[in-house]
Amino acid sequence: MKNTFFEVLYVWVINLFLGQARFDKEYNAKIGAWLDENKDIVVLEHTSIINGFEIWTSNYPYSYGYPYTSFDTFDSHKKFGLSARNIVRLDHRIRGIKALRSEFKLKSEKHQLIKKMERLK
Repeated sequence: MKNTFFEVLYVWVINLFLGQARFDKEYNAKIGAWLDENKDIVVLEHTSIINGFEIWTSNYPYSYGYPYTSFDTFDSHKKFGLSARNIVRLDHRIRGIKALRSEFKLKSEKHQLIKKMERLK
């Protein structure tokens, strides 16, 4: 619990002093509700898709959780973001998914290596 508190505090301070995206109550509430409902998240290289909606989830905590569009139709002064709490919640989910993906990849590589070693007997 303490680690999460300090992480939220850290993100809040970063957002405050570096002028990150403006917090938007409606946007934050919708993403928060999706996190509460455990909606599936597809993690891509720099973005993630939650409930069919693509958001920026790279370079944590800077710009984290912005609505993403490859056409960049959002002007920088019109961008809006999440609360520090939801940024941390989203990041924990993303990290968990990446950890599972890495674990699966490691097990798969180990299995292939063992098969190769058995053929060499």
